[in-house]
Amino acid sequence: MVSGDKYRFDENIFKLGITYRLIIDSEQVGFYTEGMSPSNIVLRLISETVLPALIVVVSKVVAVLILSAVFAIPWKLDPQSVFPSFVFGDESTTIFINSYSNLAMYAVTLLGFGWVILKSYHLHDTHVSPAFVLKLLALNLSRLLSDSKRLYTKGVVWMAYVWLITIFIAVHTIVNINYRWIFALVFIASLVASWYFIADVEKEIG
Repeated sequence: MVSGDKYRFDENIFKLGITYRLIIDSEQVGFYTEGMSPSNIVLRLISETVLPALIVVVSKVVAVLILSAVFAIPWKLDPQSVFPSFVFGDESTTIFINSYSNLAMYAVTLLGFGWVILKSYHLHDTHVSPAFVLKLLALNLSRLLSDSKRLYTKGVVWMAYVWLITIFIAVHTIVNINYRWIFALVFIASLVASWYFIADVEKEIG
């Protein structure tokens, strides 16, 4: 009876410690908007939405440059395009570069979404056990823990980018500048990743 009471007491202490640490960490990064200055709100919006968008765009450009360098494919920029637009010598080369750079861009986006899903299942403050929290505290890794609001905000943002890129690749496939098997792979991956994320949200709500 005593050991059981002690365990419940320890468990409550650990949960209190998690909540306190999450509030402190959230305040340090300006997570909660109440009482925040406009500059902090802007910084939060940048970190949540704009930064992932930049990562996606940069990954596409870098993939094009790497593919061109590896396969010694000459290219030039379209001077009439406002955004960076690469021009290649023939249609087959354009399809090759575009298809695999799209795949690389999607892989980077899926990696970001996958990290959020991994945290929602294994580093979520409502899912972890007191023993696991002790291990993180001992390793000074408690910052890896996240609360539902932070996780699901990031998850919705990354899932939106995953599906936007899926639609982007679908359009390229329809106009015959992207391999069909890449679209099929991307579409299935988007469905599976979204299912895992939504399943965790439903588990949290239910």
